[in-house]
Order: sequence, then C-alpha cells, then structure tokens
Amino acid sequence: MLTKLTDILGVSADELFGVNAAKSKAAAAKPNGRARQMFEAVSKLPRRQQEKIFDILQPFVTQQTAGKT
Repeated sequence: MLTKLTDILGVSADELFGVNAAKSKAAAAKPNGRARQMFEAVSKLPRRQQEKIFDILQPFVTQQTAGKT
C-alpha cells in the first residue's frame, strides 16, 4: 500500500514521512518554470557565452537585490 502511494505521489517513503524535509526545502528554493529551464540551457553553453549572458543579467539582479535591502 505504501509503495503504491509513493508511486502515485512521485515521492519516496522518507519524503512522505518528512525524513528528507531539508532536501525538499532545498528543492523548493530552486527556480521553477521558465527561469529553471533557461538556467539549465545556459549551463550547457560554452563558458564564454555564459559570461556574456551573466554580464547582461548582473545589473538587473544587482538592482533587484539593492531594492530589497
């Protein structure tokens, strides 16, 4: 019965009982949707292209971070 439940929910028995709660929280902190897909795609690009993308994104991230302090 437990095996069926874990299969249906797509989690392990440990996760079901909260044993891996820390891992679940870490997974929840990862970007979702388009952001996650974009960062996964960027991570596969050559390092030089990644650096160009980071140079474009950094001012936006810095501005957003500065606004939260």
